[in-house]
Amino acid sequence: LNSWGGRVQEYAHSIAFRNIDGLNLGKLYDVDPCGDSFYFNATDNVKAEFLSSTSSEDCGRNGVSIIDGDYMEFDTIISTNIGVAGMPGGFDIEPNKGDHVSNVTVHNAIIHSIATGFQVSNAYGEYSSIKDIDITAHVTRAHASRNLSSFANIFQGITKGSANSVFDITTVQNEVSDGAVIIRCDGIELEMNISNSDRGLYIIDSQNFVVTGSINDTVDGSVHFATYGTGDTTSNGVINMTLKNSDRDNEGRYGAIYNQGGTVLNNITFSGDYSKDVTAANGIRNEGTMVNCKLVNLDLSGFSDENVITGNGSTNITD
Repeated sequence: LNSWGGRVQEYAHSIAFRNIDGLNLGKLYDVDPCGDSFYFNATDNVKAEFLSSTSSEDCGRNGVSIIDGDYMEFDTIISTNIGVAGMPGGFDIEPNKGDHVSNVTVHNAIIHSIATGFQVSNAYGEYSSIKDIDITAHVTRAHASRNLSSFANIFQGITKGSANSVFDITTVQNEVSDGAVIIRCDGIELEMNISNSDRGLYIIDSQNFVVTGSINDTVDGSVHFATYGTGDTTSNGVINMTLKNSDRDNEGRYGAIYNQGGTVLNNITFSGDYSKDVTAANGIRNEGTMVNCKLVNLDLSGFSDENVITGNGSTNITD
C-alpha cells in the first residue's frame, strides 16, 4: 500500500489540489491510497474528465474529497475498495469551519466500498456551507455491518439548491447498515433507489425536502423519521416513493413509514406505493407527533384498517 506504513493516513493524499482557480483534468488513476486519492481545497472552476481510485483491499479515506471549492464539474468518478470502515469512502464533500462548497456537479460516480460510500456533510463547518450540489451516483456497499462502525450514505446540512441528485444504493450482505440518512438539510431534492439495507432512509430534523424513487428489502422499516432531541421539527417535505419488502427480519413492526417517539413531523406529504407485501405489517407507524400531514395519491391497499396507520403517537393526517 501507499506510504506512511499503514492502510489509512488522514493527510497522506495521493494528489492534493490547493488554491487553484481554473483547473482542467483529463484521466487520472490512483491505486492503493493512504489518505484521499484526489483532494481539493480552495479550488474553483474545476473540470475533471475521469478520476479513478482503486485498491485490491480496503484502504485509504476517500476517492475524491472536496473541502472548499466553487463551480466544480466531474464527468466520471470511479472508487473501488477505497475507505476503511468508519471513513467516508468513495466521495466526500466536507467543508471545515470557514470553508464553503457550492455548484458541484457529478455526472456519474460508481462507488464500491465497506465505508460510508458517499458523504456530503457540514459536520465541521457552518450550516450554510454547502449548496447547489447535483450528483448522480451508484453506490454498492460490501459487508458493511453494524459492527464495523460504518454509517449510511450521508447528506448533512445541505441548503437550498441541491436538486436533481440521483442515487442507487445497494448493500451486498445480510447484516447491513442504513441505506442513506438526511440530517438537518433545507431544500434538498433526491431521487434514491435503495435495496437490501437495514433501515432504508433516515430523515432527521430536515425541512423543505422532496424524496422520490424506491426502497426495497429492508431489515427494519423503509423510511424512518427521527430527531436529535433539540426541539427541531421535520417539516414541509414530500416522500413520493415505492416502498416494498420492509421489515423482513422484524415481523413487520416498523412498517413502510416509521416516526420515532419524540419526533415531530409537520406538513409532510406521503405519496406513492406503500401497498402491503409479504413482510410489512403496518403502512405508517407513528410513535411521535404528526401535524398537518397528508396522504396524496398513496396506495396503502392490502393492509387491514387497523394497520394502515398505527402507533401511540399523536396523528393528524388528511387524505
